[in-house]
Amino acid sequence: VQCGNNEVVESSGLDDERSADAIETLYKSVQYSVIVLFLAIACIGYIDAKYIRRNDFFKGVAIIVAMLQISDMLSDLFFAVEVMHAYQMTQADAEAETESESNPLLLQFLLIFVCSISSIVLTICLSLYQLHSASTKYWLSSNHTRQWLLSYGSLLYLASFGTGSAFTAIAVFSSGLFAKDVFDIG
Repeated sequence: VQCGNNEVVESSGLDDERSADAIETLYKSVQYSVIVLFLAIACIGYIDAKYIRRNDFFKGVAIIVAMLQISDMLSDLFFAVEVMHAYQMTQADAEAETESESNPLLLQFLLIFVCSISSIVLTICLSLYQLHSASTKYWLSSNHTRQWLLSYGSLLYLASFGTGSAFTAIAVFSSGLFAKDVFDIG
């Protein structure tokens, strides 16, 4: 950037720091929101089960486990975003230099990014496969579970994708939250 007295001022380092701070701020905001939302749901569900509808089948722990699982998934995603940001900053620095040598950090950041995204995608795919296998082999023998899967199966798969774990999604949908049918797999 040109100043009035013909000095060149580097602002890319400041911009990189600001964007890294913005990513961190977004991460904290999303994490705090998830934590507050799920703790509120668990508390309201407990009050509902204990004092309003008397639901002895409510399992609040499932809601807390889902919160932790989603927080873990978010931390993995934001890690991948941070690595990609570091890769882009390193790439911009390498392009700014006049040296023709390639920067070994670029390859390292790229490998870390690919591995982190691959681990997220592989975990989700494996979890969805396990859910599909269990739902087609074992659960179809129960009439209640079969009806539940026909009504809410797509929601179960969506929750499995969002939490990264079919086990967590099953726990949430078996929690008896608010004594609703959607939270009673059977």
